[in-house]
Amino acid sequence: MEMTRQKLMQLLDELIEECHTRGIEGTIAIYGGTAMVYYVPELRTTQDVDSMFRPFSEIQSAAEVVGNRNNVPNNWLNMQIHDVMPPIGDDNPEVYSDANGLKVTFASKKYLLAMKAMSDRRSQKDLDDAAVLFNALRLKNWMGIDEIVHQYYGVESAGAQELFFEDIEDRADEIRK
Repeated sequence: MEMTRQKLMQLLDELIEECHTRGIEGTIAIYGGTAMVYYVPELRTTQDVDSMFRPFSEIQSAAEVVGNRNNVPNNWLNMQIHDVMPPIGDDNPEVYSDANGLKVTFASKKYLLAMKAMSDRRSQKDLDDAAVLFNALRLKNWMGIDEIVHQYYGVESAGAQELFFEDIEDRADEIRK
C-alpha cells in the first residue's frame, strides 16, 4: 500500500496522540522513504515508515492500534532499517514533535544522503532520492557526497561506493536540466 505525505503525517499524528494517551515517553526517529516524502512530498510515496524507536514494545503496540484503525498493515511503522544504520548518529535531525516526553524526528537531508549513497540496493528510487538530496544540499560534485559519507560512516567507509557517488552526481545534473 503506497502512502502519500498526507496519509503518513496523519498516521504519525495519530501515533503521537496514542502514545500521549498511553503515557509513553521515548523517541521515534524516521528515515528512508518516509523522510524523503516529508521533505519532497511531490516526488514520491512510500509503503512503510522506516524508523528506530524506544521503548520498542510500547510504541509498536500503539502503532498497531493506529494501523488497525486506518486499515494499514500492522508493520507500517518498523525498524527494518536497523541493520543499515550509519555507525555515527545524525547530528541535526529535523524535530517534528517534542511534547509530553515523546520526541519524533526525521533524519536530516545530509544523513539521508549518506544512507542512500551507501545503500547496497542501488535502486532507481535510491538514485533519484540521492540526486534530489544532492541538489537540495547544493553539492558541487561527488566529493561532497564522500565528505558526508565519511561524517556518518567513518573515513575508510566509501571504497567502491564512489562509483555510485558519481552516478548520483550525474543524475542530479539530469534533474536540474
